Amino acid sequence: MASDVTTAPTNGELPAVRESLVAQAERVHQEILHDRDTIRRLLSERDTTISGLKAQLEVAELAMSQMANRTADMMAARDEAVARRAEVETVLGSMMAIGRAFRIQNEPLIKEVNDEEIASPPPVVGHNPSDVG
Repeated sequence: MASDVTTAPTNGELPAVRESLVAQAERVHQEILHDRDTIRRLLSERDTTISGLKAQLEVAELAMSQMANRTADMMAARDEAVARRAEVETVLGSMMAIGRAFRIQNEPLIKEVNDEEIASPPPVVGHNPSDVG
């Protein structure tokens, strides 16, 4: 009977063809494991990048929210100031109308003073500089 390559020799070793198939399968298996590890590493790097970008996005959204709140507060303060100004202008307009109706002269409470008058004020009558208090 002719020697069959699929039968194992009696000493426990595999035939050369089978040994080459096992070696090739082992090599392919190692390549697949290496590719899998490389893909897992790349996936891990992508996950880390995504996590970092999500954190940056959250910080940007928080900053935008704070700016929106600050803008709303400033607009509310502006609206309040505009309303207050309108109220004051109305009151002053009413006071001016009352003054005109009763012919009250508009005299300023503060009068202009020259620089010379400030530099040398007039002496106060009946005041002794040595008096304290």
